[in-house]
Amino acid sequence: MLFTQWLNELTDRVLRKRIRKVTRTRRRIALSGGRSTSEQLESRIVPAVITVNVDAGDNLLVTGSTGNDDLDVTSAAGSVTISSSRSTDTYAITNDGTAVVTDNGDGTLSVTGATSVTVNGGAGNDTLDAQDSPDGVTLEGGDGNDVLIGTEQVDSLNGGLGKDRLFGLGEADILTGGAGNDSLDGGDGTDRVVETNVNSATATDTKITGSLGTDTLSGVEELDLTGTTGNNSLDASGFTLGPVTLNGGDGNDTLSGGSNVTFEGGEDTAGGDVDVVRTTGSGTFTLSDGDMTDVEGVSITGTSGDDVIDASGFSGSVTISGGAGNDTITGAAGGSLLNGMSGNDSITGGAGNDSILGGGGNDTLDGSDGDDRINGNDGDDTIDDTGVDVPLTSTSNDTITGDGGKDSINGGDGDDKIDAGVADDTVTGGAGSDSITGGAGLDSIEGNDGNDTLNGMADADRIEGGDGDDKIFGGAGNDVMLGGLGNDQLNSQGGNDTMLGEEGDDTLNGGAGAELMFGGDGNDSMNGAAGNDVMLGDDGDDTMLGGAGNDQVFGGYGGDDSINGQTGKDTVSGGGDQDTVFDPSKERVDNATHDDFYSLYDPSDFDDDV
Repeated sequence: MLFTQWLNELTDRVLRKRIRKVTRTRRRIALSGGRSTSEQLESRIVPAVITVNVDAGDNLLVTGSTGNDDLDVTSAAGSVTISSSRSTDTYAITNDGTAVVTDNGDGTLSVTGATSVTVNGGAGNDTLDAQDSPDGVTLEGGDGNDVLIGTEQVDSLNGGLGKDRLFGLGEADILTGGAGNDSLDGGDGTDRVVETNVNSATATDTKITGSLGTDTLSGVEELDLTGTTGNNSLDASGFTLGPVTLNGGDGNDTLSGGSNVTFEGGEDTAGGDVDVVRTTGSGTFTLSDGDMTDVEGVSITGTSGDDVIDASGFSGSVTISGGAGNDTITGAAGGSLLNGMSGNDSITGGAGNDSILGGGGNDTLDGSDGDDRINGNDGDDTIDDTGVDVPLTSTSNDTITGDGGKDSINGGDGDDKIDAGVADDTVTGGAGSDSITGGAGLDSIEGNDGNDTLNGMADADRIEGGDGDDKIFGGAGNDVMLGGLGNDQLNSQGGNDTMLGEEGDDTLNGGAGAELMFGGDGNDSMNGAAGNDVMLGDDGDDTMLGGAGNDQVFGGYGGDDSINGQTGKDTVSGGGDQDTVFDPSKERVDNATHDDFYSLYDPSDFDDDV
């Protein structure tokens, strides 16, 4: 009774000051407080468990012995600091302030009753057990092979260097294995693994391998990986259980992951390249600036299924490969390389300058804004493009719409239907029987192989049929039409056109304007129609009608031509060989020879050659 009264008086006296140290050895317990108070208690006369009450404003420093210590600390709002050098120690802390426990040896340290405590294992192989504490704790294993056991509340566990085992138990814990091959078990709740200074890492749902070692994951739903100041490679494409944050840090980094990943590129070194992000789409993948910080280059690869990949909300550049399946792909604002690969894909470019490849299958391709390059590849494709563009190319039976902008379109193989749209376009039909419409603008149209139908429409166009029996319509404007090889039909329609039938038996039909017409090789049929035309049959047995207007009609020196100046003040010339020339205008006939038959009136006026 006297001892108990004395101990209480001593405790009150010490705690009215600031307790500096409580030490329990095998023989005695020492309490020291204030500037002049120093009391010692022999361990033979005190309980095995020490209870210390710490009031608000007090600071309690406890240094444990090398033995097995038990200590109960109650703190209203003070600061509790415990340094343990022990085999097996147990600290029960009821604390509304802060409590820090530091372990300085090997063994087991248990913390119970703590409401806010940080335990640092320090060097050595530690077991830090806080599972009986009612509130969350922070456990730091330090160097060594440590075992950290959290509470049923929200804990922060950091294994440090070594082969560590971390158990989060309940609630949303943060687990950091550190360097070494660690086992990380989040337990119940939504738990997150956070690692820093990671030069390389590949994460799956059950494992992280890389520069920090190989960590085994269980009960982990989130990842947060941060690289070093160098060039890092962080790949979380195999982790699918929940959200992931990849931060490349300084340097030129490669970050990979799926639609559950937020990418942070960090700051590149001066003059360095941009960070590259490679993501694997799964079903539906949406990319936006909110998913990217300091990242300019992104590469996305779809799955073998029907993917929806939308990068329209991203202002940087992007490379997207749809993979197998019927994919729907939308490019980014900063310029895109979009490849549908196999399958019937629908691809739309972004606001920037895009390169679009349809791949195999019957694709629908739309360049949207910007200077785009589109290649439909295999399949029967539909290509629609807006902007100032460079080559659009496809194979098979395609439907291509250039819309606005300076388009360069190559239909490739197949029977294509191409509408170049407004602006100055360059269109090549490629092999196959193509139908090409230039639209408004100064267009250059070439049918290439096949029996093509080519229409320049408005403005001054250059239209070439190429090989095959082509139909060419100049449309409005002063056009240049070349039939090429084959039996072609050239039609002026409007403007002062230049028409060259070239090789083959061609038909040249002038319009209301003043045409310049050359039949070329072959037996050609030429009709100047209205306007003051200049017509040259060239080689072959040509049939030439001047039509209305003051025409100049020349049969040429090869072939037996039939020439009729028709109405108007015409100048006609048969040229060489046996030509028949008829001009009811009674104006002028030049280059008459004994082999030619000329009539200024009606052919019935003469029965024989002159």
